[in-house]
Amino acid sequence: MHFIKLSQNLPRIVQIYTTRMKTLLYKDQKILMTNTKIGYRKALMKNEIMSIKILIPDQYFIDEVKSDEDLDIIIQTMEFTKPEERQHYKGILISILNIMPYSLIRDKNSGFPVAFEYVDACGYMRHQFVQPNHRRQGLGKAVEQDICKKCINIDITPYKWVGLFNSSVYEATMRSGFWTLWEDNGEPVKLRTMKQTTANMPKP
Repeated sequence: MHFIKLSQNLPRIVQIYTTRMKTLLYKDQKILMTNTKIGYRKALMKNEIMSIKILIPDQYFIDEVKSDEDLDIIIQTMEFTKPEERQHYKGILISILNIMPYSLIRDKNSGFPVAFEYVDACGYMRHQFVQPNHRRQGLGKAVEQDICKKCINIDITPYKWVGLFNSSVYEATMRSGFWTLWEDNGEPVKLRTMKQTTANMPKP
């Protein structure tokens, strides 16, 4: 992550930060570039992916979002969501979960959501999260497999972005055997995200 100062021709927007991300596609899909359009082509591995058995410990089960409390837990674990933005984002998240695939795993004893991930309105998988006390049990892998199956069922190509700074997640993703890196001319396709801020605003 690094900072770029914008031109004074852009008033009130003082600086942006860009995060370079790697874009990965589930291996049963191919992505083709044609001018400015993106095309998707299904490959023969689709049936193999759909036949994967999702394995999780007996104390957990895959469920749905059922309450405001579930929504609050998901939103509170979002890294870049400020407390004052959460109520506004709640309505957006409800709309997303009503129309897009998502996955949620609960603890049988407490009913608490311990792992989740959803597909954004733009179509990419985001916010994979496992509660700290429930990690290293395969729950992250399970929600990812579950959501990929749901995507393929409705003809959505599963894809996600992994931050270049998050090397351990990237390496684990590539070791899984189910993802392929989207490349252009032999180089990884990188996404840059931008955020408006008033920090260190220069004097007029």
